[in-house]
Amino acid sequence: MQDSLVCDERVNTRKELLSIPHSTPSVIRKLNKHDIKAKPIEDSFPQTYKDAFVNNSADFATHAAEKKWSKTKLQCFQNNKHQYSYDGPGGTAWMMDEPNEYLDWRAINFYSALFHDGVKKSGAKDVQFVYRADVSRAMWQGSVSDGLMEMSIVPAGEAFNTPYLLREHKRRMPTELVAYGGANENSRPNLESAAWCIKCYVYECDGALRWLLRIARIIERFIEHLHGGTKV
Repeated sequence: MQDSLVCDERVNTRKELLSIPHSTPSVIRKLNKHDIKAKPIEDSFPQTYKDAFVNNSADFATHAAEKKWSKTKLQCFQNNKHQYSYDGPGGTAWMMDEPNEYLDWRAINFYSALFHDGVKKSGAKDVQFVYRADVSRAMWQGSVSDGLMEMSIVPAGEAFNTPYLLREHKRRMPTELVAYGGANENSRPNLESAAWCIKCYVYECDGALRWLLRIARIIERFIEHLHGGTKV
């Protein structure tokens, strides 16, 4: 259980991520390469793995209900990418963060279904558990994740450039629409970031998520280190 989940009703209004791992090396390393010919994800994991994921999700829901965390939205979010598992300690065979082909969305739907099965199995009441995905190419998603993705994180530029498409996703799926983007540089007025959040609201986004460029640089250097100095 993450420390970030330790809160009471006085501060029980945040969104928190659940630490449900999906990069089990003993299983992942036996999977097919990320390829359009790969086996469906449902056939790639043993039933024991699926059962464990469902039970893990149920435990989280039960714990949240016992703590009466009724106002905090607890997110299940898988954000690994397949290139992270080439030489590194873990990863996934699919693009869970920023999916870009059908197999990726199918993997997201697979985990979402297991997650929801676990929450339902727990019988927990008055708790808010949502499945989140960061989708940078929402124009490719169509209706494939309808009913399985309660929170969609999309680039702010996409929210501004394709507002009718994303509003349709928001109402049809249904899903909360959150736009992400970089904050203003230190040399620029902070008012720019405030204006960006207001623009997200005008375009019917339910929230704004700031992406810190410093973190992006750290991740880039980490990946470069894993690949022996070769930049990805």
